[in-house]
Amino acid sequence: YGQLGLGDDASHIKYEPSPVALISCMKHVITIVSAGAEHSLAVSNAGLAFSWGNAANGRLGQGLNRNRAGHATPTIIDRFKSAGLRVSRVSAGAMHSLAVTDNGHVFSWGWAKHGILGNGCKTDQGTPQEVSSLKSRGVWDVVAGDTHSVAWCSISHGGQLYTWGGNFYGQLGHGHEDALYIPKVVKALAGKGIGVVHVATGKRHTVIATTQGVYTCGYGVQGQLGLGRGRENVCSPTMVGKLRGRHIICVAAGKTHSVAVTHTLYDTPGDVEVWSWGDGDHGQLGHGDLKEYCEPRQIQVVA
Repeated sequence: YGQLGLGDDASHIKYEPSPVALISCMKHVITIVSAGAEHSLAVSNAGLAFSWGNAANGRLGQGLNRNRAGHATPTIIDRFKSAGLRVSRVSAGAMHSLAVTDNGHVFSWGWAKHGILGNGCKTDQGTPQEVSSLKSRGVWDVVAGDTHSVAWCSISHGGQLYTWGGNFYGQLGHGHEDALYIPKVVKALAGKGIGVVHVATGKRHTVIATTQGVYTCGYGVQGQLGLGRGRENVCSPTMVGKLRGRHIICVAAGKTHSVAVTHTLYDTPGDVEVWSWGDGDHGQLGHGDLKEYCEPRQIQVVA
């Protein structure tokens, strides 16, 4: 579908990294990239947003396209440029996209099912539309999952977490499994001195890095929540005990596994540790086996 951005004549599969020539020749300095299921997004240091790949459901922000024809090379998303808006963050989900502008406003576009766009729309949106309920909230970053969306504020603005969209397994963290069409603050983490520093979304679960440790919620049958055996659907953010009190740098989530990067010390340089847990049937956990781990396990790097 052109999600590699290499042009119409590029082969469908690339086994080695290839430069996205159009962006390179335009001399844009790319600061953020995000890969969805079949589309890609990027942001330049000038605040320009680019999209390419599958255009179905409007996920590229270039207008509605009911089939899969899209752009095989990066194209500027004109909605932001024409309005004089500088984009600072983007995230490509399975079939929708999110962006944050440098004034902290959130925009969404693409597939609209389950309230995933956060603006109350139930029909697909082909161009970026502002998520008005998050205006003036000081949103720092966003992440677009398969069927749900997440936004969080900078620590200086309270570090609050907002979620919305599909909630079949409690991945929104509100204590229930009902979909939300408008962003709602996750009360389990609010007002307790817990600042959100990074978030990742798997297919049906959410991993939240905070100033206190890592919290998870959602589908956990394959151990991806890191809460031990016997934990399936968890509807409220729950601390991953194995990582309690550690300085969390960032987190990542695949379909059924999770990863966290930690520092051993808060105020001085310390050793960086990488932890993984969940489904390891293809070796994705990096532990030298194909086992499932229901709690975080540190990856031992082999030189």
